[in-house]
Amino acid sequence: MATPNFTGVAGRQLLVTAIDVDGTGSDYKVIGRRVTDSSISFGTSVTTETDILGITDTTVNNMTESQTFTIPVSDDYDVTGWMLDVYRRRAFSEFSGLKVLQIHAFEGASGSYEAIEFDSCTIEPTDFGGSGEDGRITLSFTLHYGGQVRRGTVNTASIGTPINFTAAA
Repeated sequence: MATPNFTGVAGRQLLVTAIDVDGTGSDYKVIGRRVTDSSISFGTSVTTETDILGITDTTVNNMTESQTFTIPVSDDYDVTGWMLDVYRRRAFSEFSGLKVLQIHAFEGASGSYEAIEFDSCTIEPTDFGGSGEDGRITLSFTLHYGGQVRRGTVNTASIGTPINFTAAA
């Protein structure tokens, strides 16, 4: 178990999601600039069973993880620009089989944060447009985590800094 690197309550900015937009595992882009709310949701399958003594046990069978984002189309264009390019080319299969990192920057030392790599995630675009109230064009999508999972560390959780994932031994 990693050591927490914060005092009090961990700040939301310490839970970071990054998508490998070029498919090589070497070009992870942080999602979250100008996003005001995003949480990882757990679709949990639970079995409850009562034995002959009347004792009830519950078992978690599996979990499917997903995360929803609404991102303004802006100068922070790494992910939204890539998504719009896929959309315009109608190359929808490129929204599947993505490598994604969950970076837990609230654990580990600076330059060596805990992370989980998923090797076959899917982006499900849901909306493109926005309201007239704030005048912004937004792109909304759900990220479905999937594939093989590897624990490891990353060197950073910052936008604009190359992210290097090192798998745990």
